Amino acid sequence: MRRKKKKKKKRLKKAETRRLDEIHFQKQDETPVVEITTESMANVYISQGLYDDAMKVYKALLSKDPGNRLILQKIDDLKLLIMLSMEKGRSRTGRLSD
Repeated sequence: MRRKKKKKKKRLKKAETRRLDEIHFQKQDETPVVEITTESMANVYISQGLYDDAMKVYKALLSKDPGNRLILQKIDDLKLLIMLSMEKGRSRTGRLSD
């Protein structure tokens, strides 16, 4: 008759279990970031006044297609829009608005 060998369970030290708990909680608290890089998303950002985010999207699109004249034009238009919005903010109070 064969005897089954009992496998010894490895017991983790308290410090190891604490570290595993920290990792577990960190992973739960992290929010996944999904970046959508389409012209439509850039337009949404612009409509919401999120010009920096729109510029990031346009630059990401341009990195995928460096010769895209339409994206280059949209970047130039956005730069102009940013300048105009800054001037509009200054004209009311003499400084940038929040």
